[in-house]
Amino acid sequence: MSSELQDKTKNDRQAMTILVMGIVSLVLSLFIFLPGILSALACAGVIGAVFALVAGIRGMRAAGRLEGGRRNLAILGMIAAGLALLLFVIDMVTVILRGLAIGASLH
Repeated sequence: MSSELQDKTKNDRQAMTILVMGIVSLVLSLFIFLPGILSALACAGVIGAVFALVAGIRGMRAAGRLEGGRRNLAILGMIAAGLALLLFVIDMVTVILRGLAIGASLH
């Protein structure tokens, strides 16, 4: 197998992995809105989102290696991972503000 074909296959796998990690992390981050132990799955989503973002940034820095559709898949994965992190941050901020409001009402 030629080196060019091996690089293309590797790049296809890398872009698809970033996309899948981003989508899975976004789905898992939606569990943050569920009560109880299911909300703990959101932590796995955040970890996956961080890995997807790191892998996506590394892939984009290797400029010429991800081209065309592969580059778009990687970008979509990074967007999904970013949304997962944004959902997590929004929920954490609301939890903190709710806690502060309850604490203030007790005094």
